[in-house]
Amino acid sequence: TASALRIGPNKYGERTFFSDNWPNRARNGLPTVDHIGDKATCEFVVTAPAHYRVVSNGRLVEDTDIADGMRLTHWKRSVPISPWLYFVGVARHPALLRPPLQRDRHHRRLHARDGGGVGG
Repeated sequence: TASALRIGPNKYGERTFFSDNWPNRARNGLPTVDHIGDKATCEFVVTAPAHYRVVSNGRLVEDTDIADGMRLTHWKRSVPISPWLYFVGVARHPALLRPPLQRDRHHRRLHARDGGGVGG
């Protein structure tokens, strides 16, 4: 298949979503010049059911529970990379299970000793 997104069960039979842009499939899911020498920054903002965890390239900018049992996750990579390296994974993987990123009213990360969320 030419798709840049693989949707299917993991070894536990749970539904997963993973990008597959190698070697030149990024163009099938992203508006990009799909050439190894053409590099750019990337940013993924994903809204998914809260029981899933989203991973991607770069720095986690936001991971917030929103209405109706959904979670908004935002990843940003500031250093340019080739499109085949752009990655998004969405799954209920035990290694990905963690509380959402918590921030105070000044958008600073909260540490566990501050009463919430992930340190950082």
